[in-house]
Amino acid sequence: MTEPRPPYELIVVDVDGTLLDDSRLITPLMREAAARVQAAGVKLTLATGRVFASAVQVADDLGITQPIISDGGAVLRGRDGQVLRDLRVAAHSAAAILTAVAGENADCHAFYPDEILVNRRSSAVERYAARLGVEMRQHPDLPAAAAARPDGPTMIVLRVEARTAPVLRAKFGAMFGAEVQVTSTAPHLVDFLHLDAGKDRAVAFLCSHLGIEIGRVIAIGDGINDLDMIRAAGLGVLVGNAAPELWPYADYVTQASHSAGIAEVIERFCLK
Repeated sequence: MTEPRPPYELIVVDVDGTLLDDSRLITPLMREAAARVQAAGVKLTLATGRVFASAVQVADDLGITQPIISDGGAVLRGRDGQVLRDLRVAAHSAAAILTAVAGENADCHAFYPDEILVNRRSSAVERYAARLGVEMRQHPDLPAAAAARPDGPTMIVLRVEARTAPVLRAKFGAMFGAEVQVTSTAPHLVDFLHLDAGKDRAVAFLCSHLGIEIGRVIAIGDGINDLDMIRAAGLGVLVGNAAPELWPYADYVTQASHSAGIAEVIERFCLK
């Protein structure tokens, strides 16, 4: 007799604010839940605004073997190094964006697969690099660096105050919205991505690659930038620490916060 298919075959989890709290540590409870659900035959992966080099460190800690969605959905790479999706901001657009944002008193990051360039060294940049577990190299002229490269960045990220991020997002969206997505993966960030980037599209691409119906996917997040994949998945989940105004967009809101909320979902929907 053919074994019945599980109701959910893939769990896609956001990292910062969802899997990880402010301590940035993976809890023993989360490691145990990840091991149990994968042993039960349910695939587990990440969908994050982090670059792949950072995301893969988290995946290794959880024993994840599936391809990882990184760079806000612009990149999808297998654990064997296979590049399944690699969407870049065009080099000429990147140079124009970096020129435009140079007038802001803010840290600016240009993310390339082989290096991360920053406009200056600051305590915030050092903390960001430490949080991601990656090196960042200061460059005196980011627009020139972008123009000199044939390949564009996967992301450009401007670090600002949370109260000014919506203003700058609107400003630069009006300037570059026809060429790139101008969004925020965190309240204090303004992000520039390829027009076809996005966690929902990356999850759909991964489902096609794995032969999984998107209705058999659980997507778990905590922020505005997670809502697209939450709405697209068969079960869209917000962890309990998500802002209450986002709760109506989810099929399920966990009682627990962060990784304890993920463990709650795994136990309720995948292991019973």
